[in-house]
Amino acid sequence: MTIARGKTIAVIGAGLIGVTLARRLQRDGCRVVLFDPDQPGMGCSFGNAGYVATDEILPLSHGISFSEVLKMLPDPLAPLTIRWRQIFSLIPWFLKFLAASRPKQAAKSAAALAALQKGSLAAWNKLIREEGLSQMVRRNGAMLVFESEAGFARESVKFPFLDQHNVKYEVLTGGQAREMIPELGPKVTNAIFYPRGFHVRDPLAVTRKIFDHFITAGGEYSAEKVTSFDHRGGLLKGLVTGQGRRQADAAVLCAGHQSGELMRLIGIKAPLVAERGYHVVVDHKPLSFDMCLGSHERGFFITPMEDGLRLAGTVEFSPAGKELPANWKRADILAHHLEELMPGVAGAETSRWMGCRPTLPDFLPALGPAPGLENLYLSFGHQHLGLTLAPVCAEILSDLIAEGKTALDISPFDIKRFQ
Repeated sequence: MTIARGKTIAVIGAGLIGVTLARRLQRDGCRVVLFDPDQPGMGCSFGNAGYVATDEILPLSHGISFSEVLKMLPDPLAPLTIRWRQIFSLIPWFLKFLAASRPKQAAKSAAALAALQKGSLAAWNKLIREEGLSQMVRRNGAMLVFESEAGFARESVKFPFLDQHNVKYEVLTGGQAREMIPELGPKVTNAIFYPRGFHVRDPLAVTRKIFDHFITAGGEYSAEKVTSFDHRGGLLKGLVTGQGRRQADAAVLCAGHQSGELMRLIGIKAPLVAERGYHVVVDHKPLSFDMCLGSHERGFFITPMEDGLRLAGTVEFSPAGKELPANWKRADILAHHLEELMPGVAGAETSRWMGCRPTLPDFLPALGPAPGLENLYLSFGHQHLGLTLAPVCAEILSDLIAEGKTALDISPFDIKRFQ
């Protein structure tokens, strides 16, 4: 189904995914209303590592074996863990993750993510030009460091796939990595440098700037929570919020880990988990580098930002429908990791945060039309790649809404794969 220019489109969710999409639809001639009870750009759009990871073309279901996951889960401070009192509610998700991790299916998921990522760099460059974001971006590459030959060997099996998809990278020894970043300590044995990598210095400011342009150009923001859909005969007629019914000719659901709740109301399974991540921000000594730095073994990123050095990452699986208290020990360990990798760099902690990444079992997003409702579209489940994929997904959905088709085959992202 195509939606004529000038019609009203509701975008549900004002994170970077929703805000970027709302702005793209607006630029393409649509009247857009953005719904979110929270302020734009909060949640994972606020707390991420700031890395535009166009090199990440392998989903976690491909890059890590199920047995490796099981080894890490019992340790509450491991890079990947679970709260065991939630295990029974998470078993169905992990069974789907196990199925997605089988070699044949994992290969399909990897090919799909690589195809989606192919346009992400160009989409980001376009967004930077159109929204005037150049001063918020640092184009100095990115580095992934290793502290063991075994860890580097596991990662190196991905090199042929990176080569196949024209991902530029340079393999470094520990010494070469320290020449580029003298702050790195002696534990680093190897590194991979991604010259096309870049990061934003303030993720919230990026979202807010795009949002401000959206409002200035006539967009509407409503601080209402969408509670259900008004639909009849296979068509969306409007939205229901706490303040009543709102008319819309079409809608896009971009509500992150909360999207599954609305999907259930129309009989669609969206097996999302809240993949909880943490960050802390610390003061620091003057730095020789201005790039995002990732640790393979420790599962976190170090990013120079406007307010300090942000240490972000880790994976804590939790049911999407339950708001559990933060386990701040997972934030505490990040400062320890920094001291191990870069001795003497960190100063005092200035802030900390916890948020929920929306993650589906195959680590691919739900992207495209909703089954059974011709004028409801989906864009959620971007896991660690929401910042990276927001512009390209906005372009894809805008084309789909206006033309009824896209240049990219989006069938691998159809939510029907879980029905």
